[in-house]
Amino acid sequence: MRTMRGAGVPAIFGLLLLLAFARPAYGYIDPGTGSFVIQVLVGSALGCLLAIKIFWRRIVGFVGRLFGRRPAGGQAKPPESVQAETSGQADASENA
Repeated sequence: MRTMRGAGVPAIFGLLLLLAFARPAYGYIDPGTGSFVIQVLVGSALGCLLAIKIFWRRIVGFVGRLFGRRPAGGQAKPPESVQAETSGQADASENA
């Protein structure tokens, strides 16, 4: 059984062979085709921007975990001064 790794050289050779013997195609591209290409490009760009907007928190979390800016739990630990204040308030409410 052939692997995909060994199929690269014959595929490139076949492509070059087809390009070497290609005949000119006398086709006509009307102005609507250029407009359609522009619409596809603008639509693709807006679709990508919408996907980024929807998944922004996941993207930021992934990049943060990738570079070690946040712990794996997803929430950053509050500074120790805030922890001391909240633990003191918890002790005071328990005594009351």
